[in-house]
Amino acid sequence: VDGAWESQSLLFVTGEDAYDVVRAYARWHYDAGWCAKKERSHEPDWWSRPIFCGWGEQCATRDREGTDNATDYADEAHYELFCKKINSLGIDPGIIIIDDKWQKQYGTLAPDTDRWSDLRSFADRRHAEGRRVLLWIKCWSPEGLPDDECIFVNGERFSADPTNPKYLARLKKAVYNLLSSDEGCCNCDGFKVDFMDNHPRMGGAVTYEKGVAGLELMHRLFGAIYEYAKLAKQGVRGENAAAIRTEVEHNAASIATAFENQLDALYAAESMDLSADITVLQSMLKGQGLS
Repeated sequence: VDGAWESQSLLFVTGEDAYDVVRAYARWHYDAGWCAKKERSHEPDWWSRPIFCGWGEQCATRDREGTDNATDYADEAHYELFCKKINSLGIDPGIIIIDDKWQKQYGTLAPDTDRWSDLRSFADRRHAEGRRVLLWIKCWSPEGLPDDECIFVNGERFSADPTNPKYLARLKKAVYNLLSSDEGCCNCDGFKVDFMDNHPRMGGAVTYEKGVAGLELMHRLFGAIYEYAKLAKQGVRGENAAAIRTEVEHNAASIATAFENQLDALYAAESMDLSADITVLQSMLKGQGLS
């Protein structure tokens, strides 16, 4: 070394066991000001408890019975058995995930009523146990979707198209039906989002909104799912109504531009609350350089 040289600093911490060492390591970062503790008192109890995903039990049941498809066991009868089993073992998860394949078709997100005659009652029973119900979804799947709601790659149907207003309208309605507590809806609590990385890459993909591909498509789809889920669970009653009214007024120009760009299909099916649509529309308008 020509002159002076100083190596990077090393931090050594001690503890009674491995967990104690991790706690001491984290505490040093907080005390040194490198990290800030996040306020978590508002987070519900069920979110910090174990999560039970039914896919493992579906696979175990398939192997035990010597059949071919684990998806055959994604039905109400088997999930009631799974819940009874974890209760008998003294396991208390905060979340139950209903995995592949509770839906009739991956793309439409409509429950398979042959397997789930009353998904709402199943969800309500889990809520009575202090648990929440998440539904597994296979992102991008075009199964059950018409061609005009799909992305084509090299002339072949490839996936759902989150830039297409007709598909967004379908997605919004499906999410509302699955998550809302309104009469006739399933009252589930959210989604396990899978296969998100199966999005179309650049090159050969034909989308409703030209020039959108890759990670931007992923951003569009995930954002739409999030906004529609949030709206379905929160609704626009009471204190939310004033906030949504303000948001509508603030974004009137965006709504008008969206209609001018033929995005009115988002509202064609029925008169529904616009707050989530506004967020999705703003993303689409930004992509078109109109916001």
